[in-house]
Amino acid sequence: MSIHDSDGEGKEFYIPITQNDLLDGGEGGRNSEHYFVENVLSLTIIPTKVYECKSAFTKQGPTAVLTNFDILFSVIRRFSDVDDDTREVCWTALLKAISKQRENLQDNGVDQGERKEQRNTLKMNVYLLCLFIDAFENNNKSQALSLSAAKPKGKKKKATVVLASGFNWAEEKDLAIMRLYQLIQLDLALLWQPPVVEEDFINLVANCCYKLLENPDTVKTKTTKEGIYMIIGIFIRRYKHAAIGAMKIVQLLRHFEHLPLPLAEAVVHFYTEHNTKDILGEIIGEIGQIDMDQLFRDTAGTKSLSTFIVEIAQKIPSAFLPNVMYLINYLDKEIVVLRMSVLSVFGEVISQELSKEDLSDKEKATRDEILNRLEDHIHDKNAFVRFKAVTIWCNLCNKHQIPLSRLKVLVAIVIGRLDDKSCLVRRGALQLLQAFLICNPFSFKLCIDELRANVELQEEKLRVMTPEEVPALEVADEDCDGSEDQSMSIVQELLGPMQEGQSQQSEEPSELAKQRVLVLYLKDSLLFALNFETAIPRIKRLISSKVNTDVLEAIDFFVVLFEFKVDKALDGVRRMLTLVWSEEPLVKAAVVNAYKRLYLHSEKDKRAISKSVEVVNNLTSLLNNVTYGDLACLEVIICEFMKTGDIDNSVIQLLWARFTMKSADTSPDESRVALILISMLAGANVDIVRSNVDVLVRVGLGERGRH
Repeated sequence: MSIHDSDGEGKEFYIPITQNDLLDGGEGGRNSEHYFVENVLSLTIIPTKVYECKSAFTKQGPTAVLTNFDILFSVIRRFSDVDDDTREVCWTALLKAISKQRENLQDNGVDQGERKEQRNTLKMNVYLLCLFIDAFENNNKSQALSLSAAKPKGKKKKATVVLASGFNWAEEKDLAIMRLYQLIQLDLALLWQPPVVEEDFINLVANCCYKLLENPDTVKTKTTKEGIYMIIGIFIRRYKHAAIGAMKIVQLLRHFEHLPLPLAEAVVHFYTEHNTKDILGEIIGEIGQIDMDQLFRDTAGTKSLSTFIVEIAQKIPSAFLPNVMYLINYLDKEIVVLRMSVLSVFGEVISQELSKEDLSDKEKATRDEILNRLEDHIHDKNAFVRFKAVTIWCNLCNKHQIPLSRLKVLVAIVIGRLDDKSCLVRRGALQLLQAFLICNPFSFKLCIDELRANVELQEEKLRVMTPEEVPALEVADEDCDGSEDQSMSIVQELLGPMQEGQSQQSEEPSELAKQRVLVLYLKDSLLFALNFETAIPRIKRLISSKVNTDVLEAIDFFVVLFEFKVDKALDGVRRMLTLVWSEEPLVKAAVVNAYKRLYLHSEKDKRAISKSVEVVNNLTSLLNNVTYGDLACLEVIICEFMKTGDIDNSVIQLLWARFTMKSADTSPDESRVALILISMLAGANVDIVRSNVDVLVRVGLGERGRH
């Protein structure tokens, strides 16, 4: 049927909802002004008619579709029965027609007198092309499955369907997407009056693109995938496709497990390349419309949604700033995966966007609200969510992005998690406490006695510096029970007027202000160290845990505590000695490596002799005040040092020198300790003693031995 009716007036081609609508004329029936297909051609005459259609396209160009639409539509209706050559002829004709119409519109623009004809030509050609894309895609899937099933059992590679004629659907699909993209880049709205493109036309092309994404092979082809992103991006920017696009994206995520990362990439493309800032808000709102009971049951779909939003947050966290309050609502839902993903998003937002120094008041309020939520969910009822919250705090700590004012409360909360019933959370808590130590803003040495003495010294200096008419700064008592928040507020009170240029009735000297800040800083340092001292008994209990992760993390933690000179850390280091008898190879290796790190490693720039002296001194201190049980454990560890070559000849020679007291300033106690160490080393290598038996007899059984 021709689109021109009997009186010469052209009918309008409307994009049908289903193919059947074209057969009955749609809502208005066959007597309406809508174009309809008069009849579907029989299979026997289709090849002849298709070649006539090809000639018409060659002569008339893209407008040939106005009189040959029924032929091409008949091929679609009988696609599974039509031969490959006939399909390819139709496909090639449509691609050329789309390309030619794009050239005509680009070069000549829209002819006002032929607007309706040009519009119908566009809609018909694009509609047919989308139908052929869908038909070829379905046919290709079926053929690929048949080829895979026909292959022998074993590892099967993905079957690529290439016809005898050389028709490769993957390449043709890529070409079709490029043709559509080139077409929609034009100002197509000029074909309509008023100049507003039909929503059905936009949805036709968009749905074709969404359908292609359902195939995992499509997202593996970079050019095809990016072409689809560009088409949908233009629709969102120009034609208000954001709401519909968001709905389709959420639907795809819930039904196809391969799409979270590709669709996240698409949203990032829309946001950065097309400046479509509203798309993410639409998607988050669409997720919020889903019945939570459905999400609770649909674990795969929920996981896809969660992966999707986390991936976006890692790439464009700023996009989530306007949507923070919507995301906070998800934290109250029962869905564990969703809560975890929201916390991950918050972690990225804090890390990448809200850790700058020049934050506005609004940004600071947003940051504090997010941090409050992250802090609250350390106590979440689900262990996986608690662990996720602790892990996020650990990442922030490693990047030095935790506000100092939160440190005291946060450390106390995390110490409480050492008694968590979940070993996963206990492990996370130990790792976070270790990160607090390593990244602490106070000092590399947290010896409480030294810190307390330093606080008293600096307070005395402050009292001397403070004029009688200016009241001395009152801070926490000797045990540093005052909160860090109070201390920080005092610091701000002191520094604020100076920074803002406000005048005081009596301006105090800058040195006095510096001294006050120094006292506050030292008190915070002492308070920080005292908090960690309270954690030591709990961590010592974890060393005796039956869970390997508890034991391994506790060992690592005590190593760091010892390196920071925290009081009572040595108790934990001694406690782990008995673990050398563990039947778990990982635990035994962890103990040996811990002692190796604490007592054998020295600064790299030291001379060899200085390193040997340091190692011998460390090993000597290791044997101070040990029990007989500890000696047996230490012997195992030192034998392991010897077996792995960590004790070199220079250390052994120095031990012999100390035993014989040839080394300067060696005390009798040090000489006896050196002999004990030599006997332990001989357990791994008896030649150490065999070559020096005469020395042992002469010194050990000589004058010194008798006394």
